[in-house]
This record gives sequence, structure tokens and C-alpha cells, in this order.
Amino acid sequence: MKRPSRASSQPVKSEGHHASGQEPRKAPTRRASAADPQEQIDRLKHERDEAHEQQIATSEILDVISRSPTNLQPAFDAIVQNAARLCHASNASLYRIEANRLRHVANYGGVSIVKLGETRPITERSLSGKAVIGRKVIHIHDALAVADTELLDSREAIKREKIRTSLAIPLMRGDTLHGVMTLRRDVVRDFTDRQIGLLKDFAAQAVIAIENTRLLNELRQRTDDLSETLEQQTATSEVLKTISSSPGDLEPVFHAILENAVRICAARFGSLVLFEDDSYRRVALHNA
Repeated sequence: MKRPSRASSQPVKSEGHHASGQEPRKAPTRRASAADPQEQIDRLKHERDEAHEQQIATSEILDVISRSPTNLQPAFDAIVQNAARLCHASNASLYRIEANRLRHVANYGGVSIVKLGETRPITERSLSGKAVIGRKVIHIHDALAVADTELLDSREAIKREKIRTSLAIPLMRGDTLHGVMTLRRDVVRDFTDRQIGLLKDFAAQAVIAIENTRLLNELRQRTDDLSETLEQQTATSEVLKTISSSPGDLEPVFHAILENAVRICAARFGSLVLFEDDSYRRVALHNA
């Protein structure tokens, strides 16, 4: 008697079917939405437009700096205006360090902790003070929520103006601190990494403006000092020349001395008198 094969003793499943005879359930596949490509295109366009707008703002600020090398105010105003506009902040302010205090030198927007031109102390109890003391970016998710614990110096203004998300960027070049820029929103919405990067660029531009003005003022002062020194040397030479050419006559010498003194000191007129025999005698007069 022939023994049945082992292979034939097992039920055989047909390919693509369950043993129960039902069609197998296919694994769900994600059908690409027709909106996905459009969303990506819109996002890329938005990023492109945003980058272009930032480049234009940066170019405008550098142009203002180049056109006003000895006047910082136009540069500061352009920086805070573009910072608030591009980062969607309710307010942007710029402070400079003066004698261990912060002077408010530029502001854009309706919210302001300190009036323009006024100073405030540098402490850990304020947003700007934290950034200066820590020499780092300070990003507060909700200033109103921590006003009574972390921002005691500004809590009244924070509550009055309902200030929410806040950011401070120190103005630094190497180890030198020049000031701080602050931005505030009236809603709770954190600043993005892209926005913080842009604000760091604006802070660097503010430092460039400050350094350029300082260097130009120093150069101007040195030039003025050299010009003054040269003018004094020329005047001295003229007086000595007059003395040597008039060894027996003092009147030309007195007139040369007085004339050069009036010119160097930017005076309108001058008079030279001698004290003789308990009385004064005028010996030279210029422009009088």
C-alpha cells in the first residue's frame, strides 16, 4: 500500500489568499495629497521673500551708517524700526551703556519701559540688565507671568502694557559691551531661531556704527591736535623771525606776538600792555 506524501498532508494556501478564502486586507498606503506640493511651494516662496526682505533691511541700515558716519541716531532708528517690523514685535528699543547705566537712545513702537533719553540701572531684575550682566541673549517666554519674580524693576510697566514674550540681544564686539537691544510682544509667541539670528546681525550693525563713529571722532581729534600744533609752531617761527630781523625795535615784535595770539586763540581783538614805573602802557593793539 502506498504511503501518502508529507507534503500532500498539509493544506496548501493559495498565493494572495487567506486560508478562510477571504481577500487579504491590504496595508494602508498614504496617498499624496494634492495640497502637499502647493504647501511646500508656498513655504519656499515665503522663506525666499522673507530672506529677500531681510537682505534689503540689512542693506538699508548699512547705507544709513555710511551716509551718517558721525551721527549715530539715524542708524539706531533704522535698526529698531527694521527689527520690530521684520520680527513682528510690538516694540524695539536700543540702549547704550553710559557710566554703569543704560541710556535709552532709540525706540520704535508704542511700548516702552523707559522714556527715550532716560537712563536705568543695570541689574538682574530687568530684561536689559540680564542680557548685559550675562553677556548673552535673554529670551523670556512670558514676561507678564514672571514679572513679580524675575523682572521686578520693570513689573509695573509690564503689567500696565501687558508685555508678553520678550527678547534682549547684547551689543558686543569681542569682550567690549556697548549696549543692548530689546524687543517685546503683546502676545505669547516665542521668537524663532531665524529671527534671533537676524537680530544678532542688527546688533552687530549697531556696534559697527558705534565703532565707526568712535574711530572717526578720534581721527578728527588727532587731526585737530596736529593742526593746532602746526599752527602754534608756525606762529612761534614768525615771532622769532621778527625778533631776529628787528633786534633794536620792539614794536614789530609786540605786534607779531599779539597778531598770532589773536589768530590762534580765535579772538576778535587783542591788546598788549607793559607794566612800567607802577603803571601800564599799551604797546600793541590788534583789530580794535
